[in-house]
Amino acid sequence: MSGGAYASWPVTNNDAIKLVADKSRYEVGDTATVLVPAPYAGMTGLVTVERGKIMTRSTQTFATNSERLRIPIVDRDVPNVYVSVVLYRAPTPTDPIPRYKLGYVELPVSTATRKLSVAIKADRDQTKPGDKVKYEIRVTNAAGKGVRSEIAVDVSDKALLSLVDDTSTTGLQAFWYRRGLGVMTSSSIAVSINRANDAIADALSSKGGGVGGGVGTERLRQDFRNSAYWEAQVTTNDDGVATIEVPMPDNLTTWRLRARAISGDTMVGEATHEIVSTQPLLLRPALPRFLRVGDKTTIRALVRNGTRGDLDLAVTLGVEGIEVSGGTDRSGKVAPNQSLLFEWPASVSAPGTAKFTFRASAGGLADAVQQSIPIRLDVTPETAATGGVVTDETQSEALYLPSYANPSRGALDVTVQPSLTGSLSGELGEFARRDWETYEDTSRGSACDGRIRARPPRRTPSCRPTSRRF
Repeated sequence: MSGGAYASWPVTNNDAIKLVADKSRYEVGDTATVLVPAPYAGMTGLVTVERGKIMTRSTQTFATNSERLRIPIVDRDVPNVYVSVVLYRAPTPTDPIPRYKLGYVELPVSTATRKLSVAIKADRDQTKPGDKVKYEIRVTNAAGKGVRSEIAVDVSDKALLSLVDDTSTTGLQAFWYRRGLGVMTSSSIAVSINRANDAIADALSSKGGGVGGGVGTERLRQDFRNSAYWEAQVTTNDDGVATIEVPMPDNLTTWRLRARAISGDTMVGEATHEIVSTQPLLLRPALPRFLRVGDKTTIRALVRNGTRGDLDLAVTLGVEGIEVSGGTDRSGKVAPNQSLLFEWPASVSAPGTAKFTFRASAGGLADAVQQSIPIRLDVTPETAATGGVVTDETQSEALYLPSYANPSRGALDVTVQPSLTGSLSGELGEFARRDWETYEDTSRGSACDGRIRARPPRRTPSCRPTSRRF
């Protein structure tokens, strides 16, 4: 629906809007109608048709917040194009922050105009070995008109072709597949510090003041780093002033900034500063560093209430790689400035990686944390060796697997070497020079390597090593 009256569209906390097309597929010659659900009336918009490049562009004023665009579908739009709308609203007396929105919609276009019709006719209905059969192959376009083209022809035994499924692709699939956008759109308004400060101020005012993070929107925390910022050379101005911006990672911790300064005449100095990164509702997973196959473990998480009142918590756990019993939803009540422990019994059955996503919410506050830990296979390799003299006669060597061998994930490797020196061939790579080694270390390793390589093994009858994995 669209019209001149104001329409109430969903409002998101990002700069994206969702354009709506009137059809799911178009033919060449159609006119696509695209609805632009703008958040404000009277915005100025840049309208482009894109695919790999900007095909068309125009600017216009969107008088209402539900204007419609009419996009002609032409031949070059096959197999698909993208319509982009960048909306901009200048600051107003009631809203001094510039507003910016970006929307995309894909318009699939029929490939019927790219399809040729091929008709084959033989000069007989039946033939016999030795006969010469004439075929007529006719190629026409969608309008029925013949088209000059190149044809690849093969005549094969159907019995042979019926042995396997035909997995080849058609010409339409090979040449007229769905294309990606291939165009990037950006705006300096998206990184405006004024807009960021305005968003924070609005959030704090809605909660009556407080520390950051209490606006009730969930942000999945997964960027955990030991260092938030490093720059070896920040130059001050003539007044000795320099400004830096530090994007904080997802750690809830105290960040310490240390600055060490030196002047051109070697005057030096240093100072430190500490800042706490926190939020009213904190979720702290208590995970081990790794898990092993066969473990029976308990997944734990602490939720801390940093507000001045009691909170009724709702905590959920999303997990991949292990099995959790007893359900994933938990609830509880936590007092002010106190923490509550939540537990989930779990078992581990396969190696790989375990991914945990914890989510907690209460009273308009929310926190979410995602962490991954490795799952290791609890096995111990065992090596055995034997030696002897090999003659022209065939000899056998018996191998006995221990009772504690793991038949489901273990492996047995057997190698045969003509001498003890030959068994070291796999370790010679350790003598390669590293960038941090001294020439003394390199010469010592090269000498050892040279003595090993200079001694050729004696000729021995051929031996056949075997390898078995189970």
